[in-house]
Amino acid sequence: MLKKIQWQHPLFYVPLVFIAFPVLGIFYFDYPQWTIGLTSLFIFSYLYLIHMPQTWLTNILWTVMIGYIFYMTIYVNGGMMWFIFYLANLLTFNFGDKLRSYRFLSYLVLILAVMTMGVIYGSNMGSRLMAILLPIICLSMQFYWTKDLEVERQQKELVEKNRSINLLLAENERNRIGQDLHDTLGHVFAMLTIKAELTQALLENEDVGAAQQEVTDLQSISKKAMGDVRAMVQSLKRHSLAEEIMILDNMLELAGVELTVTGQEIAERLADTVQGTLPMVLRELATNLIKHSQASNCSLQFEQVGATLVIHYKDDGCGFKEQKPSDLHTIKERLVIIQGQLEMVSLKAPTQIRIMVPFKEESK
Repeated sequence: MLKKIQWQHPLFYVPLVFIAFPVLGIFYFDYPQWTIGLTSLFIFSYLYLIHMPQTWLTNILWTVMIGYIFYMTIYVNGGMMWFIFYLANLLTFNFGDKLRSYRFLSYLVLILAVMTMGVIYGSNMGSRLMAILLPIICLSMQFYWTKDLEVERQQKELVEKNRSINLLLAENERNRIGQDLHDTLGHVFAMLTIKAELTQALLENEDVGAAQQEVTDLQSISKKAMGDVRAMVQSLKRHSLAEEIMILDNMLELAGVELTVTGQEIAERLADTVQGTLPMVLRELATNLIKHSQASNCSLQFEQVGATLVIHYKDDGCGFKEQKPSDLHTIKERLVIIQGQLEMVSLKAPTQIRIMVPFKEESK
């Protein structure tokens, strides 16, 4: 079934204005009149390849286009070499062929053929020079288009990967919250139900003293439950360093990055003020790693040097081209809260960052 005709990449349609040259050439430049049929077949082939799915007919029409360009360039007018751009558009934006595909190889053969024939049989130096420069320009533009499309594809993959990671993390967090609620409140409500039923039974038996004791127990259980809920809500607002490292490990694994952590037990002795900020710092580092670095390996090393906790970060990604004051500014702002500092040790190959914060141990 024919695909519904829809707007494609604009570079598919812009070159159609050049169809005017072989058509007007019949009237003004003595092109053979019967070439209008070849030009019509060329236009049909081009539009078909843009809008229709690939079938057995695809390569046949592709070959028709190659034959048309070769014949018109060699036997009619050397300027028809410009029509090679039609093939470049299709290869780049429609097919995305590899170097060893039939279409790409036939495309290269056409370029070499018209270059060779143009150099050998060119009527003057200008036509010979055009026979050399035009294919080079065409291949250069195609290389640029291909690289641009690859960057766009990688960006889309990265956005999709980040979206998937966020969804999985949110699902894990929901499961954790649900389990915490079940373990905490489920037990509490069961106890409250039992105590309330027991209180009612004691009152029915006019055992007021025992009933009062049960009511006191109910108050104690409810107060403890309120405290547990507050602690649960507080834990939802802030992760401990150990919890954050576990989350980061899952995040990076989903992103195809292997994380290595050493000396974590040192950092877990830190005071609550530092424990509350470091997870956010590490989360920011991991986010930048996934979004920008293209790394496959990452390491975190925690080390105590005197009264300072030093965090050594390293990855094998593309790194930074140059160091700017705005780089990692969010992390620097968070470190100000705990009197910490960030230092770029190596911009790339590998990327190394050193974070230093005062080592304030958790009070016993």
